[in-house]
Amino acid sequence: MTRPDAPEGTLGQLLGCLGLVAGLVLLGGAGYWLVTGYVSRNRALARLALASEPAEAKFELGRATAVQVWADIDVRHDGISTMSPNSSLPHVADYVIEFRGEAGVAGSLRCNPFDSNVALTSGTHSSIGEPSGRYYDGRLNGCHVQLPAGTYSVRAWLEPSGAPNPSVVLRKSDLVLRRR
Repeated sequence: MTRPDAPEGTLGQLLGCLGLVAGLVLLGGAGYWLVTGYVSRNRALARLALASEPAEAKFELGRATAVQVWADIDVRHDGISTMSPNSSLPHVADYVIEFRGEAGVAGSLRCNPFDSNVALTSGTHSSIGEPSGRYYDGRLNGCHVQLPAGTYSVRAWLEPSGAPNPSVVLRKSDLVLRRR
């Protein structure tokens, strides 16, 4: 309750309002910084739709960087529960990846696209009359390369691994390169 003879807008109220405004500005700036930092770290250096024929892309690194391989996959797997981990999927194919810089071959990798347990996005397919499946944009475990600053071309393809398994069908298999 205010006194009828009390002056409106005391110095304490003014400082409190200024502090509140400054706090909101700082909070908004910190949120913007966190979101833009997260987005820039997860922005793809390159994305290739993989099949048995090689696909190629170019990217540039301004400084030495660990480049992490991710798989953006849509797979149907008849007879395997959608609740089971990716590691329970049969190893039917590998990503074969070659990095070439100005000085020649800079590195190569062979990675199982199902060896992922960290994802930006993921979900399952379980429609009646359709084979069950899953989709995810996931980081491949142990599949990265350290590259110095420079311009690179990446060449990659999907290579069968072991005997074919008709119950596992890759509807989409994109290789994504991101900064680690």
